[in-house]
Amino acid sequence: MKTITVGALAKETGINIETVRYYENIKLLPKPMRKDSRYRVYDENDLARLKFIIRAKKLGFTLKEIRKLLSLKIDSHSMCGDIKKLAEEKVLKV
Repeated sequence: MKTITVGALAKETGINIETVRYYENIKLLPKPMRKDSRYRVYDENDLARLKFIIRAKKLGFTLKEIRKLLSLKIDSHSMCGDIKKLAEEKVLKV
């Protein structure tokens, strides 16, 4: 699996490196793997997750709401209807 550095991840998504680290600290992004040199490295799943977070923020979702969406995605008992319901509620608010 291809890995990228935090700088490349930030550049690819158009956000600041500190924002990536912030999302790690609040556990929206998992802790990254580390090279022997202790540099953070990310994979394609991390990139996809970060792009999802950025898109959701642009749509008006709060970080708390994004956390909920991500938890539904990970929870094997969640249904598409659960995610759809959250999205529809957000549309009504907007």
